[in-house]
Amino acid sequence: CLGRLGDDAATAHLLEHLDDPDLRGPAAQALGELGLAGHAEAAIEPLSRAVEDASSSDAFARAEATKALGSVARGHPGAGVDALCKALRLDPSSTVRAAAARALGTVSADPERIRPPLLAALDDAEAVVRLDVIESLRGLPALHAAATPRLIALLDDPQDAVVEAAAEALEELAPPSALAPLRALSEDSARSQQVRQAARRAALRLERSAPNAR
Repeated sequence: CLGRLGDDAATAHLLEHLDDPDLRGPAAQALGELGLAGHAEAAIEPLSRAVEDASSSDAFARAEATKALGSVARGHPGAGVDALCKALRLDPSSTVRAAAARALGTVSADPERIRPPLLAALDDAEAVVRLDVIESLRGLPALHAAATPRLIALLDDPQDAVVEAAAEALEELAPPSALAPLRALSEDSARSQQVRQAARRAALRLERSAPNAR
């Protein structure tokens, strides 16, 4: 209920609960719903601790704290980025890693700081994480050049959903180097029709934007 009151007292009370392992998850979720206007700076440290708490077996709590920390990072460049990068690299829960990937996708002020963990997470064992990393990279123009060869490599991913997402990202980025692999993918009978169509659309976009590409 406190998370729905919309006043400073409720937010301050919820922030106190972030250090309580039994209440951390609901408190972080409520903070995400309520917003942190006026309390963002005070929330950085407790949210970062909640994200990084290696002793916690509560993936829900870590995921909700990760989402809330991401909302803080959007308005406060640099805030919580180390905790988010660590969660993306090391958290045992794919739900938390995916939440960290989405959160880092909103941190555009320090692209070089977030580039290594995001690119490394394209090799995550779970497709849901790879998908969220692809989506985040699409929204970070400063990382497009670095991401391009990794996205091309993902056209060989075993999961069709990841391949389709990579093709759609390459359609948006339109690097000439992706044209040949996209053409090959569009004719790969081992892939789903949806994947082949995504590759065909991307290849057509590249042909139009770089008519001399081979």
